[in-house]
Parts: sequence; structure tokens; C-alpha cells
Amino acid sequence: MRAENKSEQPVTDPGCQLGAARFGLLPVEDPDGGLWQGYTVDCGGPFTYEPGASEEYTGFAFRATDAYGTPLTPGDYLAAWEVDGKRLLYSVTVES
Repeated sequence: MRAENKSEQPVTDPGCQLGAARFGLLPVEDPDGGLWQGYTVDCGGPFTYEPGASEEYTGFAFRATDAYGTPLTPGDYLAAWEVDGKRLLYSVTVES
């Protein structure tokens, strides 16, 4: 993911929300399911992106297990990534 400020004004992320995401693999029939994986980012408060700023995030590893560590059954799933209540979904296949 790339975060860019293409405006002519500074843009402020009030609480490091861009970096504090929830994520996980969901059954295709449950795209609104709970995301049990996540990480916490502490950037010390609001962060301002100046005009022209660009940052790239390489992401994280989606574990092919449930919240208890049980391997997922092979098949089709949705990889979900949620930041500030907005969810991005894309199709993936778990193989044995």
C-alpha cells in the first residue's frame, strides 16, 4: 500500500490510524467477519503528511489458521485488511 498526499496542503493522521490495522483470512461467505490479527503502532501522536509525501507499506503475513492456531481447510478465502473502519478485501486460495 502506498499513502500519498497529492494535495497542496498538509494532511494529518490524528492517531497513527494508517499504521494500526486489523487483518486476517475470512470465509468467502463472511466478508464482515471478525479480524483477529493486528498490530499496534505508536508514533507518538498525530503525524502530518506534507504535500508530496509518499510512504509505502509492504504489509504483513496472513496466517492460514484460525484465532486458536488451527490450520484453515484448503479452499477459497478473502484476505481482509481494515484501517479506521474501512475494509479492503481480495480473493486468496489456501492450499494444503
